Amino acid sequence: LNWMSIEKLDRKINLQCKIRSSSETIDCSISPSNSSVEVIFKDPQLFVKPGQSVVFYNNEEVVGGGIISEKLNKSIK
Repeated sequence: LNWMSIEKLDRKINLQCKIRSSSETIDCSISPSNSSVEVIFKDPQLFVKPGQSVVFYNNEEVVGGGIISEKLNKSIK
């Protein structure tokens, strides 16, 4: 993980993210989870694979990013 506009992630926050450089931003929430971050997309995303990059945005500002290590199938009710 690399943070640009925050020191570290210490609580859940709502942001936008991209998992493909040519895609539109996607609403998501990110939460600290041990030494990584758990990303929950507002809407299910297809073809998310370990090894892909994810970049987090707060509107136009880059918050940070990292490499996807695993895909968890969770849903928000």
